[in-house]
Formats: sequence, structure tokens, C-alpha cells
Amino acid sequence: MREVCRDVQTEPTLLPVNENDYQRNVNTADNARLDISARGLWNSCEKTFFDIKITHPTSQSYSGKSLAEVYQQHEKEKEKNNQRVIDIEKSSFNPLVFTTTGGMAPECNGVNRRLAKKIAEKCRELYASVITYIRTKLRFALLRSTLAAIRGFCGKQYDVHLQDLTDIDFSLIPKPTVT
Repeated sequence: MREVCRDVQTEPTLLPVNENDYQRNVNTADNARLDISARGLWNSCEKTFFDIKITHPTSQSYSGKSLAEVYQQHEKEKEKNNQRVIDIEKSSFNPLVFTTTGGMAPECNGVNRRLAKKIAEKCRELYASVITYIRTKLRFALLRSTLAAIRGFCGKQYDVHLQDLTDIDFSLIPKPTVT
């Protein structure tokens, strides 16, 4: 997101709000935070806030629900931030709902498609290669966090070095070498 958006922040604090101005379903907590904010994803100057939720779709609590219903339930839970972000922050809001199995809710999928489109345009790469790269990176990150939650972290912690997007070849097909 930092490659194509400006002012990307993790856990930004929301502006204070008067509790009396809102109904029950709105997050009015002091020092409320969302997970990510960035400028320029949907419009060039618009700030967008993101709140992330990761769920396990095959848990017993979802036994009678379809995957679409699980996504809808969690997106609806995150909507308590939507009205506050629109009214107070004058920004847009997107809930990002992932499953531990690598799935994404429809709104989250839309955000990832938009991000892939912007990266593909900036790096002059194929959209299909970029979206595949993003989905693969997300799925491995979800898998790592799920495994760490199940068995705990073992071993040394290393600094994660993120590659610059200009150094990444998104094409999965090897390019012919000229001899």
C-alpha cells in the first residue's frame, strides 16, 4: 500500500467524538484506533481507514452459516466505525475481513483489486500477475499468523526486509534469455 498511496499509517488514532451525538451502534470510545489509514486508494486526496478482521470459517460457531453469511456478519460488525469515520474524519471506511484459510470478504476483495490495479499501472506490470502476487503474499501471511497462534512462536525473530516493488518481477512465466 505504501508504494501507491500516501500517508499510510498503522493504528491511527481517530479524532475525539461526543457520545451524545451518536446512536448506540457507533464506536464512540476515546482514543479509538483503526488498523490502517492511507490517502489515495480510491481518490487522489481522500483518506481511507481500514479495520481488519481474521476469522476461522469452519469453527463450531459458524456451523449453520454459509461462508457468505460469515463474511457479511463480520463486515456488519465493523460498520460501527463507518459512520464515525464519515462524519468526524471526513474519510471513507473499508472493513477487511479475511479467513484463516485465505478467503476474503467481497469488500476486502474489492480493496485488493484496486490496490493491484494501481500497482500494475505504476510498475507497468500485468494486472493478473500483481493480483496473484498480492493474494499469495496475503495467504502466506495469514498462514504464518495462524500457525503462530496455534503453536506459538519458535526460534529467532528476524527483521523482515520488504522488497521494493521495482525489484519484484510479477511475471510467473520466465522471460527468454538472449544468447
